[in-house]
Amino acid sequence: MRLKQRKAANTSLETWSQKNISAVALSTVFVLLLVQFSSMSKNHLSSNYSISFDRVSIGYAANTSTEYSWIGNSWFPPPGVPYLSPLDLRLLFQKENTVWWGDSTSRQDYETMNDMINADNIHNIPLGALDRNINKGKYSKPLLHCRNWNQTPDEFCFDMGQVTGTEITNYDSTTDASANATANHPSSSFHASIGKFDFVRSPSMACLNGYSTKIRTISSFLQREYSVIILSLGIWEVDRPWDCRSANKTETPAFLLNTLLDTLELLSGSSLYIIWKTNGPSQLESGNRGKGTIALIKNAQDWFASHNPLYMGLADFGTVVIQGNRSFDSNRIQGDLKPHWGLEARRLSIQMAGDLVERKQKTIE
Repeated sequence: MRLKQRKAANTSLETWSQKNISAVALSTVFVLLLVQFSSMSKNHLSSNYSISFDRVSIGYAANTSTEYSWIGNSWFPPPGVPYLSPLDLRLLFQKENTVWWGDSTSRQDYETMNDMINADNIHNIPLGALDRNINKGKYSKPLLHCRNWNQTPDEFCFDMGQVTGTEITNYDSTTDASANATANHPSSSFHASIGKFDFVRSPSMACLNGYSTKIRTISSFLQREYSVIILSLGIWEVDRPWDCRSANKTETPAFLLNTLLDTLELLSGSSLYIIWKTNGPSQLESGNRGKGTIALIKNAQDWFASHNPLYMGLADFGTVVIQGNRSFDSNRIQGDLKPHWGLEARRLSIQMAGDLVERKQKTIE
């Protein structure tokens, strides 16, 4: 009798186990189906912003790579983001026609990168070689070079370069020495050239105010000549707000930045990728811990999150140096002036711009 009761109990236990296993299996299938449906919905929603979900990833998801780690002033990219050596950068930008544009921090980034990718020995570059030109043209009027010199306004003339290993085609040696010391440069070739590496150098274009209008006036020129624009502004709005004031009081720095980003989105396209690089705080902001700069960074982040532009990228340098505590006091990576940055920070700017260009090449082309 007890044996029969034990068998019955075992049978009941087995039946209970089988039912529960079936229930767990059904629940698992349901959860998997729910996750799959959620993923499909996400992809469907993303398609509202672009042609394909994968391409959107370079537009904004690629901009979230700000989790750099630090040892002293040396930084290390987050997982999935390659460290770009000078040779890597040279090879990347050999495939592009690039122009840097913006304030004095842009000038210093450009000159550092130009000397880096064009070094005689790219595997052994001395410190002095990357610092010697960061203030080129600051204390004396440089010899500017203009593409289509008889058509281009002086303020849109360039410090022009060429990436080592690329050829100059359709060179025109014509010069115009009488036109405000501007002249053609060996790199002022027809737009079919590749490997252009230029910088717009104009003190009158250090503020956000008026940039949108100026860019619209030469939009066809920029689209014809370049495949990458790297733009960075905002330091003057924080350090010298009086110089950047607008006659219209509603035109706040946030308003002007949004307007400029809207203009850049219209300018961008499959053949012109535009990078907005956020500035880090000026050392003059140590009293409020970068409040003005952080507001502009947040503004740019919000714009990219809401627009998710297909052919633009956000190099969020400002966030990296703030999160890494490299902006103020003894931890700051100090430059020659309070708004400027030392070599390690300038190399970080270059790394972040290069990372976006690499993603662009892998995804768009």
